[in-house]
Amino acid sequence: MKKILVHINVPQVDCNYDIMIPPKEKIINIINIVNKNIKNTYNEYMISMISSNSSLYNKYSGIKYDTSLIIEDTDIVNNTYLVLINE
Repeated sequence: MKKILVHINVPQVDCNYDIMIPPKEKIINIINIVNKNIKNTYNEYMISMISSNSSLYNKYSGIKYDTSLIIEDTDIVNNTYLVLINE
């Protein structure tokens, strides 16, 4: 199965991730993976900035992705730049 490289920026903790994801993966799973990584990597202050209400946006178009969608049903392709906002 081919995977898609996406670049995810998380401005609340000033970090970036390059992640290879399968096209059949749900948006919510991508959000959970990044949030889990942040919780495992950063200190308590940074962790407090992460909420359970995270949203994934296209960096250039501003599109907010529905968390129930799978990647192949969106405009996310190889080398897409995304932003994870914790609301």
